[in-house]
Amino acid sequence: MRRDATSAGATSAPQEFYPPERLLGHLQHHRSTQTQTAAVIDAGIIPPLVAILQKDKWVVQKDAAWAISKAACGCSEEQICYLAQQGVIPRLCALLSCPISRITLSVLEGVERILHVGQADGERAGEHRSRSQYAAQVLQCGGVPLLRSLQQHEEADVAAMASSILATHFGAADEGKE
Repeated sequence: MRRDATSAGATSAPQEFYPPERLLGHLQHHRSTQTQTAAVIDAGIIPPLVAILQKDKWVVQKDAAWAISKAACGCSEEQICYLAQQGVIPRLCALLSCPISRITLSVLEGVERILHVGQADGERAGEHRSRSQYAAQVLQCGGVPLLRSLQQHEEADVAAMASSILATHFGAADEGKE
């Protein structure tokens, strides 16, 4: 999508291009639907967004994180599995130290949704592990210490969500083991 920034009488017309992840973020301003997420997956947009989370500049990373988090919050369990297979868990956890509270909250929402689906999958499969494969990924990538630090966040919503994720998916009995 492009927006022309022409003015009357200008000889050259500068153009501003929106990167796809920003456009996706605008399209998914609120929680996405399974249909929207399916279209994004089918279009092959998730792998480039994950790549952006790994190596691009912060300004672009935050848009990619926002888009992936919003997609995770409104997608099906099958779509969550796809997102996890694409490596979104470590990338989102890396952004838990984001200085922008609304981005941090969005990332927390995405992580919480992914963890919830992982827990439900394990329960349906009759697995008796102490945590889901997605929670194990959060542990492996260093997400738990970041979640613990967010419990002291100045924004009450961020602190409450981090505390809830820790209590629900990592349990008080695991305190200090990660």
